[in-house]
Amino acid sequence: MNSKFLNDIFKSTSNGPLVLEEKSSKKTIRRELLLEPKKHSNAETEDMRGAFYPNHQGLQLIGIFGILIIFLINMLNSFGRGVVIMSEVAKSSAGISQTIAQAGKKAMDNDFDSAKNMLDSAKQQADELNKKIWFLNQTSKDNILQSIIKAGDELINMINEIKNIGDIFMQKNAESDSNASLKEEIEKLEKSYEDFSANIDQASKSLQNINTDILPEGAGKKIAELKNYIEKIKSLLPQSSLFIKGISSLLGIEKPHKALILLQNDSEARPTGGFIGSVLLVETQNGRLNLTFQDVYDIDRGFKGDVEPPEEIKNLTDKWFFRDSNYSPDFPTSAKKAIWFYEQERGIKIDTVIAVNQSILPKLLDVTGPISVPGIIKPIDKNNYQTVISYIVESKLTGITQPKKVLKDFIDEFQKAFFKTPHPQKIAEVFLKEISSNNLFGYSDDEAVMYLFDFLGMSGRMARTAENEDYLSVISTSIGGNKTDAYILQNIEHKAIIDSNGEIIDEVSISRTHTYSREDENKIKQTLADFGYKNIPDFIFEIFGRDRNKSIFRVYVPKGSELISSSGKIKNLKTLYDKDVDKTYFSFIIDVHPGQKITADIKYRLPFRLNFSPYSEYKIIIQKQAGFIKSKIDHDVIAGDLLKILSLFSSNNMRAALIKRSL
Repeated sequence: MNSKFLNDIFKSTSNGPLVLEEKSSKKTIRRELLLEPKKHSNAETEDMRGAFYPNHQGLQLIGIFGILIIFLINMLNSFGRGVVIMSEVAKSSAGISQTIAQAGKKAMDNDFDSAKNMLDSAKQQADELNKKIWFLNQTSKDNILQSIIKAGDELINMINEIKNIGDIFMQKNAESDSNASLKEEIEKLEKSYEDFSANIDQASKSLQNINTDILPEGAGKKIAELKNYIEKIKSLLPQSSLFIKGISSLLGIEKPHKALILLQNDSEARPTGGFIGSVLLVETQNGRLNLTFQDVYDIDRGFKGDVEPPEEIKNLTDKWFFRDSNYSPDFPTSAKKAIWFYEQERGIKIDTVIAVNQSILPKLLDVTGPISVPGIIKPIDKNNYQTVISYIVESKLTGITQPKKVLKDFIDEFQKAFFKTPHPQKIAEVFLKEISSNNLFGYSDDEAVMYLFDFLGMSGRMARTAENEDYLSVISTSIGGNKTDAYILQNIEHKAIIDSNGEIIDEVSISRTHTYSREDENKIKQTLADFGYKNIPDFIFEIFGRDRNKSIFRVYVPKGSELISSSGKIKNLKTLYDKDVDKTYFSFIIDVHPGQKITADIKYRLPFRLNFSPYSEYKIIIQKQAGFIKSKIDHDVIAGDLLKILSLFSSNNMRAALIKRSL
């Protein structure tokens, strides 16, 4: 669930969730199903952003909470059918739901004062409505609607206090003399959380006390549905102690916290996004940051160990260093290895690792505006950053011993603009979007911080599937030593072919098109010329995109899958096993030159069968490689003779089909 979904909810309910229709001179009510499973045709094309990670629970909580209130009021309307006061209840409840929907929208827009005023108005309207709902008053001594609206009030308080924490954090790092207390705001957040949880518990207890025997016909089912919504909210609530402690630890409130930020260049693909070219060592203490920029080659240069690389990257290197620590698409696995290497090479204990893909930077520059960097004649902006900075680094204009000095200088200036931005809420929006797009991952040895990352949906875990579930993740690692992934368009087609005996044969087709052209090269020349850089050597254009793209692939599938055949431009095809994620994968190399389109196909048998009796469910989880933004996936289920697909379902990265076998 993401912010677009929430905005759609609030938008769709801005005129009230009810549609009143005239039918045989009697008013009836039509309700929209807000959580109906998505149904689709067999072939579905989707830009599947990122791997299977825990749902973004904080956003889900707000969305489900809004749906809960709307459902409750719709339920009250339904109870009122045939009752004389039906029209009054409909009018009142529609007004309350509209007010609450508008409050939610105001909260999403960071207008917390207006949101709280609207909720106060909703409380007063609810008091009046409560007097008219005789059956709920008689069956429960508690006001359920009021408990839920009070919980909404505390939820907005929580959102506001999280915003305040962010504002103070930005202020502390923009002004050296700021004395604002983060600890006090965190304590307020904890209090609001406790009150929110208490009101949700009260609503749950009130529902338990309702005697459904004296309610109108069908009321029991609706009460059960309402209970399900409340239980859903309770399941989404974070553990208070870990959630609050995670925020506190990450900000260094009780003690200093050391984090390593991996700056990944996703123009050179790696399993967790992109090549680790540089890192930021970040120490936080009482909310203040101390950043140290480091070139990854400077870090590795001092390493005296001799570590054999894992099978997955032996085609890339014969000796393992920190720069290749993000070898696994399972981010916790890669992050642990990054911590190990860094501590071995630098002797510094790291608490947390955060990976940031370079593709996030233009979106941040869109908020901060252009950045002036010493030694560069024009400001760096979202349109020229990649070209100009990469050229200065690759051509070693700042010296062979400090080729990335320009990047350090840029980060120093960017940091100042970042913390002084007048639009901190837009920064937050960028980060939330990038978390949901899986361009921002986090891992920590600190239990509370790791819990926070899981809650936010940024832990980057690879899915652990059941024995009877299909799985697909296509992971590429650039081994050409260039940045040509920026010009690759990739399309993946997956078919699951199921026969009447339940056997499943999967077919995967990967097509890659290298789009680099003379027009792209001319744009690069013009951008560099605008900055005074002319007579660009050919090797720069080869690094940027003119050269071939050479990548080693891992197609992750269920453990025990058997390769049947392959075709197309595949080299060095092997069937291997990744013990870190407990999955089989097919490894091979694909080369594609500018202007070319290459296709590679593999066919394999799954290690399980469906058991029709006479129904069975086929389920697959599909995870897209992090950072690889120009990749699409088509998924299709094909049923053989005697089989019929009854329904199709999709949710996040899971696809399912209910299939029946004819007798």
